[in-house]
Amino acid sequence: MTCSGEDRSGTIRDAISVLESGISAVLPETVLKRGLEWSSRTDSLTIGDHLLELDHGRLFVIGAGKSAGAMALAFERIVGPDRVMWGWVNSIRQTDPNPVSITIHPAGHPLPDEDSLAGTRAMLDTLLGFHLVRTDHVIVLLSGGASAMLCQPQEPVTLQDKIELTGRLIRSGGDIASINCVRKHLSMVKGGKLGRLLSPATVVTMCISDVEGDRPEVIGSGPTVSDESTPEDAIAVLWHHNIWTDAPDSVRRLLMSTESIRRAAPDYLDRCRHHILAGTGDACEAMREKAGTLGYRAWVDGDYLRGDPDQASQRIAGAIRQMARRGGDALIWGGEVTPHVVDCGGTGGRLQHLMLTLLSRTDGLGESWVIAGAASDGCDYTKGVAGAWIETNPGERHGEDPIILDHLARFDSGSYFRNIRAGLILSGETGTNVADLIVCLRKRQGGSRHDT
Repeated sequence: MTCSGEDRSGTIRDAISVLESGISAVLPETVLKRGLEWSSRTDSLTIGDHLLELDHGRLFVIGAGKSAGAMALAFERIVGPDRVMWGWVNSIRQTDPNPVSITIHPAGHPLPDEDSLAGTRAMLDTLLGFHLVRTDHVIVLLSGGASAMLCQPQEPVTLQDKIELTGRLIRSGGDIASINCVRKHLSMVKGGKLGRLLSPATVVTMCISDVEGDRPEVIGSGPTVSDESTPEDAIAVLWHHNIWTDAPDSVRRLLMSTESIRRAAPDYLDRCRHHILAGTGDACEAMREKAGTLGYRAWVDGDYLRGDPDQASQRIAGAIRQMARRGGDALIWGGEVTPHVVDCGGTGGRLQHLMLTLLSRTDGLGESWVIAGAASDGCDYTKGVAGAWIETNPGERHGEDPIILDHLARFDSGSYFRNIRAGLILSGETGTNVADLIVCLRKRQGGSRHDT
């Protein structure tokens, strides 16, 4: 991970190091090695404190998400390729090397695409062709991005309908829970429906979470988790974001024709278990520890960062002021903001937009700070750009800067950090995804804190 530009104190190098530590702590190979223990002698897999006895039954592996490919490779290395009967995951990229027993199928994100649809159909057609029985075990590997990559629309909804509707929901500023509520009711696999298809096999879902509270029903739209929402809830989401009246006709017909009753968890989900291998909190804790080794007195703000970027930036600025009064000089956040995007032809992602908004909100902090944010998957909408960093200094005034305000209005934060004030954080794909990570460090004159 590298950055454009450099602050004279070198504090940005510390910030990048802290961000990298957070990401490294939640890489699939790391978390699967830490969370899984395989015994070939007893043919059993221990996941956390749960013992899964395979009893020499068939073992299948499926999954979806940005991290699913790396998770599949790590899982195969733990149990061995010969133990997996067959596997298939839809992911954002191939791994190097690829698993022997598990196919990695590239699929679209953040919107589903033809590859998502084809990959899901191939996955299910092949797996169900094995005619699953009670002695079979299916491992489901999920991470952020699974909702787009695991795609099987319910008739009469088409793939193009889902692409159009998902894009509008994302641009509307809706949070992931509400977006996934709609997705569940338009899908043949989300909202516990994959669990139904895999019955009567034992299903174990392992997740790297990018959602607030690590809620299994939200991660990947909960394909093996009971869904307590109703079509009425999905309709309410579309009304709230002013989408319902001109949503695709197929979407409206399906949601209005489905009985809207909250039901108890179906019996077939009794054989589905769920394990969270890592989440945003794990990355933030690793960042706190790294900041400590660099000499910073660091706190993790436990309030997940969410919602409108302007409100989120005010919360960050206020938290920095409070933390500074307590004698701290490092503050760490995790989460994802949800800007309501108006298409003005701008460039950049939600995190770059948040950083530029935050720059306009940091007048009067009283001390110099470096604030850096990176998407844990290495991509803040623009390929190769993980996020951005800003530097604040006493006496500087950015709140009324017409150039900043213009770039914010046009959702063109990428151009600002590329052309006006160098501040991009550059990265390739990391192989994991636990939402966005932010670190705020108080600057020290003449060098970073651990150099003084």
